Amino acid sequence: MARKQLDPAAKLSAALNVKLTPEVHAVWLAKVEASGLSGSEYFRRSILESRTVIVPVERTDTTTLRLLGVFTAVAKDLEQVADQAREDWQRGILSEQGYQDLLLRQFELLEAFRTEVLHVG
Repeated sequence: MARKQLDPAAKLSAALNVKLTPEVHAVWLAKVEASGLSGSEYFRRSILESRTVIVPVERTDTTTLRLLGVFTAVAKDLEQVADQAREDWQRGILSEQGYQDLLLRQFELLEAFRTEVLHVG
C-alpha cells in the first residue's frame, strides 16, 4: 500500500503536547532515531500509517467505584476488630471459641458484602 502523503500546502499549525514516563520516552527516542525522521514527521507518519488497534478501556461507573470504596473501608474496620480480638484472645480476655466465632462471622459479612458489590457492578 502506498504511503499517504501530506498535502505540501497543508499548514502544520496544530500542536500536541504529550507527557511520557522516562521509560516510554526512551522507547520513543529510540524508534525516532531508528526511523531517521524528525520526531514530528515520525509521529505524523505513525498516525497516518499505523495499523495499531487501540481497544477502549471499559470504565467503571461511579456507583460501583463508591461501593468499592465503602467495601474497602468496611474491610479495614473489620481487620482492626479482628486484630483487637486476636490480642484479647492472646491475653486470655477472649476465649478460643469466641475468637473463632468472631472471625467466622467477619468472613461471612465480608463475603456477603463483596457479593452485593459485585452484583451491583
